Amino acid sequence: MYFKRVAAVITIFAILLCGLWGCKGGDPDPAEEKTTVDQSSPVTVDDTRTIRLPYVKGDYLDPYAADSLANMELTALMYDPLYTVNEKFEPREVIASGSSNSGRSLSVTIINSLKFTDGAALTGEDVVYSFDLAKKTEAYSERLVNFESASASGAYTVVFSLKANDPFAENCLDFPIIKKGTHKDVEKNKSKTNKETDETEVQLANAEKTDDEIFLSTTPVGSGRYVLKKTDGGFSLVSNQDRLGGYFPRINEIELVRMTNASSVRGGLEVGEYDFYFDDLSSGIYSRVNANTSRVILNNLIYLAFNSENRALSDNRIRLILSMAVDRAQIADMAYQGNAVKSALPFNPAWSKTEGAGVSTAQRLDEVRAALEKMGFTKVNKYNAVNDGKTPLEFTLLVNGDNQFKVKTAEYLTRQLAQVNIVINTRKLPYKDYAQAVKDGEFDILLAETRLTRNMNLLPLLKGGLSEKVIPGELSLESYKAFLEGTGEMSKFISDFGVELPFVPLCFRMGIAACARTLRMELKAWESDVFCDIQTWTF
Repeated sequence: MYFKRVAAVITIFAILLCGLWGCKGGDPDPAEEKTTVDQSSPVTVDDTRTIRLPYVKGDYLDPYAADSLANMELTALMYDPLYTVNEKFEPREVIASGSSNSGRSLSVTIINSLKFTDGAALTGEDVVYSFDLAKKTEAYSERLVNFESASASGAYTVVFSLKANDPFAENCLDFPIIKKGTHKDVEKNKSKTNKETDETEVQLANAEKTDDEIFLSTTPVGSGRYVLKKTDGGFSLVSNQDRLGGYFPRINEIELVRMTNASSVRGGLEVGEYDFYFDDLSSGIYSRVNANTSRVILNNLIYLAFNSENRALSDNRIRLILSMAVDRAQIADMAYQGNAVKSALPFNPAWSKTEGAGVSTAQRLDEVRAALEKMGFTKVNKYNAVNDGKTPLEFTLLVNGDNQFKVKTAEYLTRQLAQVNIVINTRKLPYKDYAQAVKDGEFDILLAETRLTRNMNLLPLLKGGLSEKVIPGELSLESYKAFLEGTGEMSKFISDFGVELPFVPLCFRMGIAACARTLRMELKAWESDVFCDIQTWTF
């Protein structure tokens, strides 16, 4: 029998979620807003000093060849995309001047008269060339999975063919534009490591294999804020003052300082070797730094997935009970040391579309206790979990044991669910073994992390893409597809998701941007561009 209390909670949850989209109906779609690029006027240089940023010499400054996080972040300074995505995950035009999204076709016009740093004209052919590279590159291919092809239509228009409708497709067009023919196929004798470990060690081990001449010759031509130059002491980035009609930062030059070892970045900042660094905290380790810092919300969703072969977890009422018993604030503040934002929705809470949602993320233990007693699993009271002879719920939780954030999250989940006499047995495995166990479906509950693409694509999650045994969201999937096709409302999907709960969102992870205390600026960074306000930096 469908017990009344849980049914009431489901109804309230669905109503609250429906309100998210109903109250926003009059706002313009951010993807359709016309924005202008900030054409900075020349300013007096505040200081003749250079900004110092770390780089990995054994890696590349080609966005389609670089492996290290440090070098990938630097490429954002050298190459402009069609769009960037701001802190609210809204698309903002960079070299694009407009777009038209008509179902399976997305037409983008680019600003005419743009030049690369070598003086060559930037046209649609360069965009198509860059798109083809991005589709084959791990760093960009996932966000372009729904893009079939690109073709130039005239000098300044590019038409993208989509496999399925996507009203937020512009968010995915933040791949770097490089001059046609300037990408070099390079021999990458670098070991591949998993995404949840520090990859810099791998790059540093090969640092001596790339000399200065190769480093320069493998750097493509771009049109971005800075251009790579060889100096007597190494390399620097010098401002491209012709960029987008005029780019005049307060400090004209960035000195690139070679990283000496993987753990030196934070220490190098503290002793004045570098002026800025960004850490996405994918290693699961956070330690305070003696510098000005700012947290950067990432699109990395932390959530619980469920094995479809577990009879109890196949019941959506049990999944709702688990969601109601979790203290998301404690996980974000304690397990992630404040480097996460709680969320009961599968969408990033920073996304402008979720503003005003008003969905509660608080624990509702009294309701959970009453629901469990109603279902006959066990009798509990609000002070202590008491087993009266009935069988309590008991599950195995699979966790990546190499990531301390995940291990701490599992510990908090275990204590939280114990308050309602739900027993959690944590299985911590090294990442390689964890990944195999996920694939094989060796879990009841899975503590998972997925980096959503910037168009908030939920299709892989709703299809249960992590493992064949993960519960898919059949009801949610259909209403989500209907929304993308334009035949359904987002509020319907949110309502269906709240009832079905194929997975339980916990929080979205953050990274850390840190700068030297000698820099005078309002430290600001976006996931898509951690240097979004570098033109204002000064000493």
